[in-house]
Amino acid sequence: MNNTNRPLNRIFSAIIGLLLAAGGGGILLLAVVPELAKAARVSYKGTLGGATRFVQGAPLPGGSGSWWLIALTVALVILALLLLRFIFRQGHGHTGTLITTPEGAAGTVSVDSRVAERLLSDALDDHRALLASHVSTYNVRGTPVLKVAVQARRGVSPTDITTMITPLLSALNSVLGRDVAASIHIGAGIRTRTGAATRLE
Repeated sequence: MNNTNRPLNRIFSAIIGLLLAAGGGGILLLAVVPELAKAARVSYKGTLGGATRFVQGAPLPGGSGSWWLIALTVALVILALLLLRFIFRQGHGHTGTLITTPEGAAGTVSVDSRVAERLLSDALDDHRALLASHVSTYNVRGTPVLKVAVQARRGVSPTDITTMITPLLSALNSVLGRDVAASIHIGAGIRTRTGAATRLE
């Protein structure tokens, strides 16, 4: 069961945003400050010359190319394959149906996974022992499984969290009229380490 690392996504998005903002600001400065544009052209020529000399420092037999260019091409291909693998893995296994009853005289009954996800999410939001929670549904070997991912506050033990979530799952099973498989993931992050400690009474 895969789930995108949301803090990592936010950090990556922030870095990309800062880089784009810095690039846009730099282009604007080059457009309005002639002296800066002149200095940038001189720096660009020097950098380009140094890069050219570096590439030419590892020539292929016959002098028709450079080993560095081949290494760069291979590295870019590997990076592209890794990115594709990451993209295709996202969302793998998600299912939108939690329960489907066998067809009978009255037809079939299907329960949307968002029903259970919303019920659990609302119940988890009321607990001060948790900093964050996320509920999703995956198809594991043909069986829908609820994934309850929570981030605990500092000082709260995994046992306490498990004891807190288990009755919620039991109540959900009673509402749905059948037992639903569930997986509880307890994690910690920057917010856990920097947040105030709490103690369950």
